[in-house]
Amino acid sequence: MNRRQPHYDLLRILAILCVIYNHTNERGYYLYAFPCPAYLRDLYIAVAALIAVAVPIFFMISGALLLPKQETLKELYQKRVARIAVVLLVFSVLQYGVKLWEGNAPLSGRYFLQHILSEPMISPYWYLYTYLAYLLILPFLRKLVAVMDRRSYLYLFALLIAAEGVLPTALYLLGIPTANSFFVLPFVSNIVVYPLLGYYMEYVMPTERYCAKTTEAVLLAMGATLVFFVAMTNLRGLTFEEFTTYDKGLYTCSLTAVLDFGVYYLVKRFCGKRDLSRYKKILAALGSASFGVYLIEQPIREHIPAVCDRLTPYIGAFPACIVYVLTVFVITSAIVLLIKRLPGFRRLL
Repeated sequence: MNRRQPHYDLLRILAILCVIYNHTNERGYYLYAFPCPAYLRDLYIAVAALIAVAVPIFFMISGALLLPKQETLKELYQKRVARIAVVLLVFSVLQYGVKLWEGNAPLSGRYFLQHILSEPMISPYWYLYTYLAYLLILPFLRKLVAVMDRRSYLYLFALLIAAEGVLPTALYLLGIPTANSFFVLPFVSNIVVYPLLGYYMEYVMPTERYCAKTTEAVLLAMGATLVFFVAMTNLRGLTFEEFTTYDKGLYTCSLTAVLDFGVYYLVKRFCGKRDLSRYKKILAALGSASFGVYLIEQPIREHIPAVCDRLTPYIGAFPACIVYVLTVFVITSAIVLLIKRLPGFRRLL
């Protein structure tokens, strides 16, 4: 399938915008943690839950594009594994340089090696390590999709939702700590299930299912999922001090897969029903820049918070955050598109 299918590019753009919003912390992502009217709190929770689709969407796109390919192990390592390894090294060096310039890290070879071999140089780079793991098992996933039928996919996705969605929720409501439960089916969602879901939606899901009736069902399921997350987050009722670095008190589970399916489905159907030829170049440019935006957005975002802070008193915190996210996206996209003009960087990014 053509890499420049418009729905792939539009999905990449939406996903990277979600990634940036996810990193806005108190300026946007967990606004619901602060005192505000109930209707705004619920809106902020719903938005935070919805943007959790970001990373799974990237893995779904990768599954749709890479699982059908026929490659030898040598080609896989030369074309894909080596590229991500080089990206990880080069941009970790650059991020380390930023840390040194800001006085946030010591000049130490041990420090650098520790943040390459045991933990990311910056927290968003966890994705690079996960993506490397996905590439390493890609040959096995390709053999898997060659023999799976439609019923097997549906069973796998249902099992994911049951084991990591319904079960944790039931245990929580019963007051049973999930960490102490021995009835756990450990799905490797990002590197196995979501690539398979992307492949399913491109090559297995019947074309006739992309219709008005399915769209209504998808929107209803997504709405119900968001209402569920809002209700469970309110029920959880953590104080600000109890929020963790990872979820900021938000209740999430693998029911997020419903949202991932819905976003992918809606974008693909939207692009399939409209002539986007006039927007093809800009979609392709911004879509192709999304990986680079992910790599460099943190230092840009951290140096322009005034965009959000100065607008907040005039237009409100949430609209100001949206402007902030779009500003970061535009600046980083422009930088990436310029960098891609340099020799060697086009293939790297």
